Amino acid sequence: LDAMDEQKVVQTTITYNSVISACAKARQPVPAMHLLSKMRKRGIKPDVVTFNSVMSACAGSQRWKDALLLLDQCRREPGIEPD
Repeated sequence: LDAMDEQKVVQTTITYNSVISACAKARQPVPAMHLLSKMRKRGIKPDVVTFNSVMSACAGSQRWKDALLLLDQCRREPGIEPD
């Protein structure tokens, strides 16, 4: 993502979802949660895929409390229905 910033490439929810999904597959919840925070700070709206991927990263690393907190955030996010 940093290289994309340097090249002035527009980042979208799909861009972040791809990177967060890679974090989930690698069982790296901290970077996944950081990316969720970063996208929000940049005004990029997360979707259900975003939340599912971050929760998957947390669950895969036995971080159940974080996963449940994310589920609660997802439920409170306008326009998003957890699945």
